[in-house]
Amino acid sequence: ARLQGVLLRVLQEKEVHRIGAQSNLAVDCRVLAATNKDLHALMEHNEFRPDLYFRLNIFRLKVPPLRDRQEDIRLLAQHFIRKYAELYRIRPVELNQQEQEDLLRYSWPGNVRELENTMQRYVMLSDVGPVTLKECIDDAPMFSGPPLAADNEHYLIRRAPLEEMERELVSQCTARHGGNRTSAADELDISRSTLWKKLQ
Repeated sequence: ARLQGVLLRVLQEKEVHRIGAQSNLAVDCRVLAATNKDLHALMEHNEFRPDLYFRLNIFRLKVPPLRDRQEDIRLLAQHFIRKYAELYRIRPVELNQQEQEDLLRYSWPGNVRELENTMQRYVMLSDVGPVTLKECIDDAPMFSGPPLAADNEHYLIRRAPLEEMERELVSQCTARHGGNRTSAADELDISRSTLWKKLQ
């Protein structure tokens, strides 16, 4: 909270005071802030300052999770294959039809960073011997049936202890509702406070 106040003052006053300096130093900067948290919920719990939120919230861009951008998954996978094949100076591998389907069946909880790491691993191991895409994914059992339906009526939930599966479902549902926890709680038929607890 103290650092939030410091940042707010910098944004408002457009000056900073360096340690050991005799006077303030004017700054002219633009701030690009990113988060995967529900800032409205954090403000309700006094964990994020509303005045800082409204100071930062001038232009907002929402980037959906990778699992909600299936049209990007194959393109990104091919990009990372070419990138690491060139880096390691080996022949680019080609994803077969089954592996392309696996790309869409996996929920990618780590988003683009996880996809990149997976494709890097895939390229490296393919130079050693035969390898499948599933073998290169951190948690291969995290596949759950057919690809996500076009009507978005289904969720992809990885196999895990019940508590983790519940948290994953709540997280996906909240993301699908654009971070609106009230709407997500209504769809899941649970209270907003219960939804909040399951996300912790």
